[in-house]
Amino acid sequence: MVISFLIFCLRLFGLFWILGGIVTIRESFSIRFLNRAIAQITLDKENHAESIFVFICGLETLISGIGLLLAQQWVIFMLLILVFTQICFFTVRFYQSSRVKLAEEKENLTIQSTTKNAFIVSMAVTIIAFLLLF
Repeated sequence: MVISFLIFCLRLFGLFWILGGIVTIRESFSIRFLNRAIAQITLDKENHAESIFVFICGLETLISGIGLLLAQQWVIFMLLILVFTQICFFTVRFYQSSRVKLAEEKENLTIQSTTKNAFIVSMAVTIIAFLLLF
């Protein structure tokens, strides 16, 4: 009885996870638009890394939200890919920030608190889904 209630809650959370994926994908398009505008104004090369990362994470969040809604075991695989992608992003940002010398560039490479919070939530959801679905 308790397990079925928790799985129902996991399915309900999947709806919010799907919505989060859609919002994140839309955010990636906004980031790309802003980066393109800044690159045209400053005549610098456009940086695609952040918008690509946000798009990939949004897509992974959307797909894993569908898996959570359906309460399928394969969702663990998608959630693990999402967590791995976030770890790769943190690692790349760490190495990029260690190579720059200007404070302004380092500030642009800092990881936002929302990204850190998303990673923590992803880890928690992965653990909870693993415990409930296996």
